[in-house]
Amino acid sequence: MKTVLLVDDEPLAVQFGARLLRRNGYDVHEAGSCRAALHAFRTANIDLVITDKILPDCSGEDLAKIVRREAPGVPIIAVTGSGGFDEPGATFDGADFIFRKPLDIKALVSKLSELS
Repeated sequence: MKTVLLVDDEPLAVQFGARLLRRNGYDVHEAGSCRAALHAFRTANIDLVITDKILPDCSGEDLAKIVRREAPGVPIIAVTGSGGFDEPGATFDGADFIFRKPLDIKALVSKLSELS
């Protein structure tokens, strides 16, 4: 079983995402801020991080950079409702994959299966 850290400051997004991930066999740690995410990341054995771009105490990109520095092999999936990510070559520093909100659930589950 993979352990996923799901980070989003929108409680409904976290609740929905965690339910989806658990139904697909993942153990999920939930966080609503960078501070909570880093605590979970540093105290649990996290295999994969899914983070929103905009968080209350730092950006998802900042979080991804810290995770990448501390654990280079942990895949990071970015989720964002911000514009500009539909363009070719769009980036989210530190992330391996970018998904736009609203999430394409089938595409996310497929990507998670590839990473498992």
